[in-house]
Amino acid sequence: MAERKGELANFQVRKRKLNIWKLAVLVILLLVVIYFVVSAVKIFNLNQEKAKIEAENQELKETVEDLKLQQETIHSDQYMEGLARRQLRLVKENEILFVLPEIRKTEEGEDAIFKGSTERAAEEAEANRKVQEAMAAQNENEDGEGGDAAAEGEASEGGSSESSESGDGQGEGNG
Repeated sequence: MAERKGELANFQVRKRKLNIWKLAVLVILLLVVIYFVVSAVKIFNLNQEKAKIEAENQELKETVEDLKLQQETIHSDQYMEGLARRQLRLVKENEILFVLPEIRKTEEGEDAIFKGSTERAAEEAEANRKVQEAMAAQNENEDGEGGDAAAEGEASEGGSSESSESGDGQGEGNG
């Protein structure tokens, strides 16, 4: 009976050791499975991020192409001339500049002249005229054609138009 008790004790010890080994193998197997699942999730997320980055990269490439095209356009002589004509209201020789008031749609759908546009247009036209006169005087000075005489002639033209206007007004009052 003592032998049976010894065998039974040995059997129980072996059974516990076997259970511990089974548990250890099961835990290791579970860790491996978890590792692969986590890795698969990471790979999936990285693929999604890669797709987003590739789409963003494509957008940026298109933007770069648009900006290069825009840069080429901006540096062209035609664009510079058009910009000077629109913003600075510069004109070529023998051209006449017509400045029209801005017309905007009102909420009721009617056209309305933007207040102050005529005053602003007049100021811009006057500034443009002064710039052109200064450039003409400078060109005449550089050419040595007596720019002072030309400037005096322009001043007298301006003065004569004012005097003729005031003269007309006086003539009407007298007549």
